[in-house]
Amino acid sequence: MKSRICIVCYDVSDNKTRRNLAKLIAEYGKRIQGSVFLCDIDETRQHEMELRLRSFYMNSRKNSAKPKIQSVFKQRKIKETGKNTLNILLIPFLPWQIDSAMSLGKRIDCIQSYAVIA
Repeated sequence: MKSRICIVCYDVSDNKTRRNLAKLIAEYGKRIQGSVFLCDIDETRQHEMELRLRSFYMNSRKNSAKPKIQSVFKQRKIKETGKNTLNILLIPFLPWQIDSAMSLGKRIDCIQSYAVIA
C-alpha cells in the first residue's frame, strides 16, 4: 500500500480527554507541535485512525455532559459557553506535497525521509 501523510490537530479543554486523545494519535504518528501530529501511514491505517477518532469523539461527548467546576472563573466560562471544547481536525495529503510545507522557527524532522523546510 502507498504511504500517505496526515496532519492531525486538536483543541481540547479537558486535560484528561486531551491526554487520552494525544495517546491515541501517537500510535499513528509523531508529535510535531503541542497539539499537532504528523502521521505517515497507509490507507488501511488511516481508515483505522479515522474510525478510532470518530469513536473517541462520540464517547468523549457523551461523558462530558456535566463538567466539574473547580473555580469561580471556570464556572463563569462554562456558563457562557455551555460546554467543553473538543475539536479534532485530520488533514490527509500525498507524501510529495510535504515539500511545499513551511516551518518557521524550530526545525521539524518528519517521519522517514520527509523534511519540512526550516
